[in-house]
Amino acid sequence: MNSNEEAGTAAYVVSLKWVQRYLKFLLYEQFNRGVGEHQLKYKEDHFSKMLPGPITNHADVIEKDEQRYNLFGTDTIKGQEKEYIDTYIDTNFKQNHDFYIINEELW
Repeated sequence: MNSNEEAGTAAYVVSLKWVQRYLKFLLYEQFNRGVGEHQLKYKEDHFSKMLPGPITNHADVIEKDEQRYNLFGTDTIKGQEKEYIDTYIDTNFKQNHDFYIINEELW
């Protein structure tokens, strides 16, 4: 995604760990090597065991807010309901190395 996008442009964060799990689920390495569909090697339970799950990123790239510095919803202002929590990408993680930012069209 272009780093000069206009303010307010929708962007989505996807962790590299999730992408790697997804590629394993799709048997990407085998397809990338030119293995034909009828020659794919996988266990009978592959597609149930290897399902990557929803894209949450919390375990992969979101900072651990142990000191509780992030903003929490008070339920007194619209848009900051009680369930609302401000989250940030951990400063130790790097774009295109630990996570990708993709635009609405790719999403």
